[in-house]
Amino acid sequence: MSSSTTGTPAAAGGDAQEATRPPRRQLSTINPRVVIARDERGDVPQVQHPEHAAALLGASGQWRVTGPAGSGVSTLLVDAVLEKIAVGVHPDRICILTGSKESAGRIRRILAARLAGTPFAAAQSMIRSVHGFAFAILRDYSAATHTTPPRLLTGAEHDAIIREILLGSAEDGGVYWPERVQPALPLVGFARALRDFLLRAEERGLSPQQLREWGATYDRDLWVAAGDFLAEYRAIATLSGRNQLNASELTSRALAALNDPQASALRERILGDIDTLVVDDAQNLDPTAARLVEELRGVVPTSIIGGDVEQAVFRFRGADPRYFADLEVPAEHSITLTGTYRHPTTAALVTCTRAATQPAIVADTLRRSHLLEGRAWSDHVVIVREAGHIQRLKRALLANGVPVHQDSTDMVLSEQPLIQQLLLALTGALRALTPAEVESLVLGPVGGADPVTLRRLIRGLRQSEMARGGNRRALDILVDLLSPESLQDAEDSAGAREAELAAAFAHLTDSELAIFTRLENVLRAGRDALARKDSVEQILWSVWQATGLDVSLTAVALRGGARGSQADTALDAMMNLFDMAGDFAERRPTAGIQSFIDAVNEQQLPTAARDRRAATPDAVTILTAHGVAGQQWPVVIVAGVQEDSWPTIGETGTLFGQEELVDLAGEGIDPRLHVSRAGERLAEELRLFHMALSRATDTLVVTTVDSPEDAQLVPSRFLDDLDDSFVRLRGEDIMAGLIPPIGAAADAEDAVGDDAPGAGDSAAVLATETPEEELALFTLGDTDGSLAAQRDALVEATEQLVLPSPLLAVPTLVAELRRVASSDEHPRLADQAATQLARLAHAGIHTAHPDYWWGELPPSTARPLVPAGDPVTLSPSQVEYVTACPAQTVISRMLAQPIGDTMVLRRGTLVHAAAEAMARGIPLKAIRGLVHDVYDVFITGPDWEVARLHAALDTTLDNTAAWVRARGGVLEGLDLEAVVDVDLRVREHPLRAAEGDDAARAAEAGAADGTQVRIRGRADRIEHHSDGLRIVDIKTGSAVSQAKAEANLQLATYQLALTHAHQAPDGAYRTAKEGQGQTVAGAQLVYVGHAARTTIVTQRDQAALDEDHREELGAILARAARNLRGPSVLAQPGPHCQSCRLTTICPTTAEGTVTTDA
Repeated sequence: MSSSTTGTPAAAGGDAQEATRPPRRQLSTINPRVVIARDERGDVPQVQHPEHAAALLGASGQWRVTGPAGSGVSTLLVDAVLEKIAVGVHPDRICILTGSKESAGRIRRILAARLAGTPFAAAQSMIRSVHGFAFAILRDYSAATHTTPPRLLTGAEHDAIIREILLGSAEDGGVYWPERVQPALPLVGFARALRDFLLRAEERGLSPQQLREWGATYDRDLWVAAGDFLAEYRAIATLSGRNQLNASELTSRALAALNDPQASALRERILGDIDTLVVDDAQNLDPTAARLVEELRGVVPTSIIGGDVEQAVFRFRGADPRYFADLEVPAEHSITLTGTYRHPTTAALVTCTRAATQPAIVADTLRRSHLLEGRAWSDHVVIVREAGHIQRLKRALLANGVPVHQDSTDMVLSEQPLIQQLLLALTGALRALTPAEVESLVLGPVGGADPVTLRRLIRGLRQSEMARGGNRRALDILVDLLSPESLQDAEDSAGAREAELAAAFAHLTDSELAIFTRLENVLRAGRDALARKDSVEQILWSVWQATGLDVSLTAVALRGGARGSQADTALDAMMNLFDMAGDFAERRPTAGIQSFIDAVNEQQLPTAARDRRAATPDAVTILTAHGVAGQQWPVVIVAGVQEDSWPTIGETGTLFGQEELVDLAGEGIDPRLHVSRAGERLAEELRLFHMALSRATDTLVVTTVDSPEDAQLVPSRFLDDLDDSFVRLRGEDIMAGLIPPIGAAADAEDAVGDDAPGAGDSAAVLATETPEEELALFTLGDTDGSLAAQRDALVEATEQLVLPSPLLAVPTLVAELRRVASSDEHPRLADQAATQLARLAHAGIHTAHPDYWWGELPPSTARPLVPAGDPVTLSPSQVEYVTACPAQTVISRMLAQPIGDTMVLRRGTLVHAAAEAMARGIPLKAIRGLVHDVYDVFITGPDWEVARLHAALDTTLDNTAAWVRARGGVLEGLDLEAVVDVDLRVREHPLRAAEGDDAARAAEAGAADGTQVRIRGRADRIEHHSDGLRIVDIKTGSAVSQAKAEANLQLATYQLALTHAHQAPDGAYRTAKEGQGQTVAGAQLVYVGHAARTTIVTQRDQAALDEDHREELGAILARAARNLRGPSVLAQPGPHCQSCRLTTICPTTAEGTVTTDA
């Protein structure tokens, strides 16, 4: 920390100091003193400037500085500022402007590092963005004119306000919007397009009236509507009483303030206080910002404008490089720097044939640079073309152990998982949560449960509920126990609450109880804060403290690594949320917590966060190409340079004609003329690509995918322009070890003989010499004998391992070690691999320990699913599924949701209930209303789709009612939803059972007494006819053929069960004594979804079973029972696999073997 004594460096005398010190400005009641302190972030470039550039240092007048990326333009500007301070100009009289707050922050850090240790202090910061400077002018203007101080709207807030006004317009019928766009008013995309258009208009100082006039003149009805919208927006802002401005309004309002005749003293004071004006990246100024700079430049004694038109890449934000390109200065004051100080020693273009290889190459390059070269993670950046590519690449890098830092200003708060959980907890303090919300809270960081624990919790709650004679769902129980009313009752009657919890949690373990306790504490903390009428900030703080996540996330973040970077991102998100809560409470002190929750959820753009970091996190940064302007890193990876994204030459703002407006305002081009801008956009994309390449000081890697299987994955045309300094590599060759990794110190003679393990597939050798020596990595390819001998000696002297894949990541390393350790081909290497695995496990990498290899662990239990001697229960409706795939049937019983289309199942359940009600004489009119009310609860989609589904359901109900009426007159009796519970003894023929089974199980299946099964189900209808019983099953889907109906196992199983059943007094069909079963006349499928040509519904009959069919069916049931008994179950491939949710764990699929064969 430098001294806080006010003054200039010692070289400047006291008289000069007094002469240059301006009168102190009273910006507020507290005038803060800014003291320069050392900041360790980033390099501090210090270069020897060429002679013609050095003339700028300490000089006055108007100057222009330009040069290519890395030539030292920004450094020269900083040195010019330092020289001004050295000759006695007070820092308060120096104004440094940049195009963005990020650029201002970078220059601020450089100046702080260069001034650290000097007796330097200032009353205010010298460095500001243009918008920040404009805001300061407006703040002083409001103080001078006694008007409402301005408040800067963030992009997210501005977007939310625009969407809110558009929603109001949509509800009012569109008002002034053309009819063709009125349906789009509620859409986010329309609001974004309108916002971009208005920003460009405001940057150019266009008024609502000007937009209306131009729209009428040039037949642009959307311009007229946008003018009306802008007028409405400003009227609402005026009525609110808050002087809220977006970034584009600041500069035009600041210009107006400077030129206000009633505030002439303010202009004189502001302009008189500036001795030196320095502007960096002037090529990125929009026209209004350029006018503001020119206003200052015409008055101040010294102005230095720096930039480079070849780095003008922000046209989409309204930037216009023509101001800098046409800037007039004396010829001797125009400085052009040449060359660059960035000279990467390694440059590589890596082309992959598979998209999955690309993130692996990026991760491997980063890990090698960090682990083998010793670079900090923060010395690396990965550049992508678009923001949409960041999350996908971030997930891949984190999975490979690469810590990733995401700028907190790029966060959309409502999309952050931790923020969603906190908002849900706040909501739970206000009202009872829905079952889905409770489940989300349990599974999230607040509840801390995994799916298995949630399943145990649900099962325990359900068991306790049934033991008490209740029938509530487990999640409904949690909803009731965590509702605000329940928490209030707990305070009023603690004893009753304890008794209720004891009864509900009788079957839970401590781990499940801990989950509920955490949730209860969090929701109670929010409830108590509400009862105390705390502010929004205080309520949020109470809930956050109750979660305990602050301690755990901080500990993980401090440990660093991939998990640390994720925790760091979560904590950044929370800081942003608290910032937003503070701003919200300041702007709307009377608003409640629900209004704050709505405000967060409404924001769908990144929130402008405050950067409080004292140091950059030690993590890899992922940025878009636009986000790297003005920065540099030792290692730069430009990833995903594809033709479809680089260049991106699609026109922006086509809905509103944004570019036509810009051309009209800037150059007077008639918007009715067709002007091709493809060449301009392509040139800007090329500048953007070159700017991305120019960020590296040591290593530059460019990756692309050229897939023969995917025609859309084509390398960018820009890659053809890369010079010969780039080494061309194939990504798959690197991953296979056929060529050295990027930056590896390997040459062509590093090879091994054909007799070496893995010869033909080159390999990477990881050798640990002695504890004092570093880890060495060699890449081996086709070999000669001498090197093979050296390798053998190395194997003899050290612990080492041959790896076919050189990806330097823990998961891949462990996988390769396990593969080699389990191989019998080379016992010696297998022993070495086992040794290395043991060392990794001892170092804390748990995946290297056999206890964590699920493929190596024995089954947790060998007990059968159904104990020996007990009957196996079969539902007739499941027999067909069991026959097709027993594994799917067994596992689906354990899932929270059934396998299959739940919408179809629910619709079928409704129709079955309606058919039963009709048969009992309830009028169709009463049934129809109830069925539609229930159906409306779980169907989703656009209005036309919902209407279609309801209409189809109406048709089904009409068909069912007509069929029920026609059927009633031919029956002697009818059982509805009849319970069938019958024990059968079935026998599977030994020879038939032996197909695909071991002999012992086949012999067991063919035992003399057979297999006992219990058929248990509910038949839709059992009709009593003169020739016997007929089973009727109502279907809502498409009708099957008659042949498939004859083979239907569900109907056949009911037939077989009824031939061994008698009807009990309660109406159920239960096991009968031998020979006293029912006479069954057959079965029938009735399809009520669509009427047939000649009948009300489609019917398919199944004849009564004869002896052969009963024996065959008995064998099928016996085999099904044996497959369900366990402990192992059979997985069989078939057509059902296409819709199965279990393919990832099924041994019959390629993706499933990854799990089952691990």
